[in-house]
Amino acid sequence: MSKVLILYGTRYGTTKGISDEIEKIIQQKGITTKSYNLEEYNIKEIPPVQEYDGIIIGSGIKIKRWTKAVKKFVNKRKSELRKMQSTLGFYVCCGVAAKKMI
Repeated sequence: MSKVLILYGTRYGTTKGISDEIEKIIQQKGITTKSYNLEEYNIKEIPPVQEYDGIIIGSGIKIKRWTKAVKKFVNKRKSELRKMQSTLGFYVCCGVAAKKMI
């Protein structure tokens, strides 16, 4: 069975919401997922990326900057991530969904 690791950093919760939706869609395809908010975990608590068939990393972006936790994770684990580059994806969130105006 395929396993996907979803990592994200969020400032205001939008990136978490997107991560949750991505996770639901992946699980609907029968793929196992594990999700971590990098703002809440120490990098050492995140399992080795090689244990997964795919990795998705998301970050909020503000003034052209990723969240500190995501940037730190990528810098600390870049040698592992390079080995997984064919199954690695990134996304950024840079706004808030507005409610439908009547």
